[in-house]
Amino acid sequence: MKARRILFITFLIMLLVPGVVGIAAMLLSEQTVYAGVRLAGLDMGGRSRQQVEWLASGWQKDYQQRNLLLAHEGEKVAISAAELDLKLDTGRAAETVWLVGRHGSLWERLSEIYQAQVYGAEFWPELSYRQDKMDALLDYWSNRLDKPAKNAYLSVAAGGLVSDERGFRVNRESLRRQILQAFSRGDVQELEIPTEEVRPEVTQEELAKAGTLHLWGSFVTRFNPKDSNRSTNVALAAKAIDGVLLKPGGEFSFNKAVGPRVVERGFREAPEIVDGELVPGVGGGICQVSSTLYNAALLSGLAIQERTNHAKPLSYVQMGRDATVVYGELDFRFVNDSDSPLLVRSEVIGDRLYVGFFGKMPLQKEFELVSLDQERVDPNTVEKFDRTLAPGEVKIEKQGDSGWRIRTVRLVKEKGKPVMSEDLGRDFYWPDDKVVKFGPPLQPVEPEKNKADEERKASNQPAVAGRI
Repeated sequence: MKARRILFITFLIMLLVPGVVGIAAMLLSEQTVYAGVRLAGLDMGGRSRQQVEWLASGWQKDYQQRNLLLAHEGEKVAISAAELDLKLDTGRAAETVWLVGRHGSLWERLSEIYQAQVYGAEFWPELSYRQDKMDALLDYWSNRLDKPAKNAYLSVAAGGLVSDERGFRVNRESLRRQILQAFSRGDVQELEIPTEEVRPEVTQEELAKAGTLHLWGSFVTRFNPKDSNRSTNVALAAKAIDGVLLKPGGEFSFNKAVGPRVVERGFREAPEIVDGELVPGVGGGICQVSSTLYNAALLSGLAIQERTNHAKPLSYVQMGRDATVVYGELDFRFVNDSDSPLLVRSEVIGDRLYVGFFGKMPLQKEFELVSLDQERVDPNTVEKFDRTLAPGEVKIEKQGDSGWRIRTVRLVKEKGKPVMSEDLGRDFYWPDDKVVKFGPPLQPVEPEKNKADEERKASNQPAVAGRI
């Protein structure tokens, strides 16, 4: 650096020495591009301004025909400058070349001339492009290559901690810049797509520090994903309870966690049981979430504070192990009576709903649910008069179904052996009455009378004795 400075000062002294001033004046009044100035790799020194502009304007057609290969792990896609509507700013390029050594103070002008002659001054035309076309190209590669990072998480379905995964994405700004540089210079035929690593927001190590890594009780139920309305309600309720952290002694309320089941909050109309009948209602299906949660709580040994069974048996859970909820009327509540904070996890995967609890330490006991004293209750028969039926006709309107009484017990085990049992109560499921409709009663039929007797009675004639 010091040597360059000395060389430059020597150059200036030579120009300013008496007798050489005229040479400096001639140099500064030069009507061609100074030596050492290059544009797009071509020497522009000694060319007039008009020649530079003419030469630069002729490059536009050549640039439109240039192609570039974009590559990633063996996949290659060719793009052309025309696809991006690339255009050279030839006027500005010619102006930039021409102004070397022609602006600024005397010192600055001589310095630029010297730098160009000794070290060279390289310029490249600026490119303009259609922003929407460039964005479409970047989107294409982002959609193909971007792999989002995956956070570590606790999964009931997986039975514990699922490790994090790092992702990567296309460096869009770097790719844009490299594409423009490649087309501008013309000496790059192929470009590797630049990518960058994406780190997960939650790592396995971070979850381990937070604790609650041990799966306690869990339960899974199935539903019909083709019933979109009901499936939506199940997913919304499952999401609402997911991630709730219960401190020791803390109480969980299903209605408080899920909130009102109204259309404004995304809940939809689906079948639900009301007074023993299946009717449409907003939020139908969320009782599957409360029932799945109830079983997970029982299998975690938690103390149940409030729970009500349905009026009818359900298809997704055994009798005695369901929990119905009605916002503002019936709730499902339990207490974390353990010494560990508990994390509620709820997952919907395919046609399955998983619910479980994670604690800081392994569950020390095992729990088993047993159904006892199951008793069938016959349905009543309800008769209804229907005048539209024929006299004496009988028609079964509803076949009816049996009801049930059942008792459920929670067994507590240590090392696989029962040590105590807890009576969870007796549940009654209503029978479905048999309904029979009947028509008007039959009228009595009189015996057919003899026609001759009828005529004789009408004429008052005595009967004639018959012969043997």
